[in-house]
Amino acid sequence: MRRSLSIALLTLCVFSMLFAKGTGGTPMTATFQPSTGAIGVYSDNQGPYLNGVGGVKSYIGSGGKDYDLVTYSTGRNLTITFDPNSPQVWNGNAKLLQSSIYQVDFYGVNFYGPFSTMAPGTTAQVHGVLQFHYLKNTYQLDYQTLEVVRDATSGAYHFSSIPGPWSPVPSNSNAMLSLVRKGGNVNYGTVVLPIQFDIQ
Repeated sequence: MRRSLSIALLTLCVFSMLFAKGTGGTPMTATFQPSTGAIGVYSDNQGPYLNGVGGVKSYIGSGGKDYDLVTYSTGRNLTITFDPNSPQVWNGNAKLLQSSIYQVDFYGVNFYGPFSTMAPGTTAQVHGVLQFHYLKNTYQLDYQTLEVVRDATSGAYHFSSIPGPWSPVPSNSNAMLSLVRKGGNVNYGTVVLPIQFDIQ
């Protein structure tokens, strides 16, 4: 009886954690710049990514310290365009296209605390990981030092790999490109790939 109760409680806890991860805490709308062929991460030119529309998940997690954007199986993508003059990592090593659209899962953790506690006009550091599917494989771009700025007027959060006026740390557009594997990721090297978007 005691064992059955423990198993039931464990199952309930695991289910609760998965449910919280899947639903998030605060729905947000993410806006990326339209793709123009420039190097970086851009939208699929179909407008903002609204939480719950077409299955898109865009939310600040229930703990308030992470932001998630998931477009897997939704028909929505992000455009990733690598530097055509530096193909040794994205083409020579990873065998990716120079520019293509991908279903993605972005996860960004705020090192300084919950997003809701950021005062207007302040900046924090975010560790962002952008995973994407290509030919049945999952790749990821690991950004160690993104910045997020809380807009003093609108309250929106501006994520960027490009240093802003209030950066507490040197943000940059360097990302480690790797292939995600259960036994450990296969690292291909660093790419310079700017990423900027807003959530509100």
